[in-house]
Amino acid sequence: MKKGINTKFFVSLLGTVAVVLLVSCCDLEYLNGPSGFPRPDEFVVIDQMPIRIYSPMPEYPEMARRAGIEGAVWVGVLVDVTGNVRNAIIVKESGTNAGFEESALKAAWASKWKPAIQNDQPVAVWVTYKIIFRIA
Repeated sequence: MKKGINTKFFVSLLGTVAVVLLVSCCDLEYLNGPSGFPRPDEFVVIDQMPIRIYSPMPEYPEMARRAGIEGAVWVGVLVDVTGNVRNAIIVKESGTNAGFEESALKAAWASKWKPAIQNDQPVAVWVTYKIIFRIA
């Protein structure tokens, strides 16, 4: 009988270590969303879409205003069963590096929604919408 390392076990062990390192190094709430809620890429069947009932006007970044830069940002928000935002992410950046993303996220977190409805019950879902920044 040969002595040495069982190759299958070694590869399996390395795979486990890699997974453990990945899990410990990543922000799982960002990847999976808050515990018990759908992920940003998860499809949820609903009867009624959430309705935005309050959305503050995003602050126009001063750097962008001075430079005359305009842009648009796509934001994704996780709306819970009470209509509160539980998570907010940038789905598509403006590409300008002028502060639009930060301003859009701040406004998204402050928004209030009527929750989505599924089988006459409120459910948590992700909603994606566009925020356009134009100099008036």
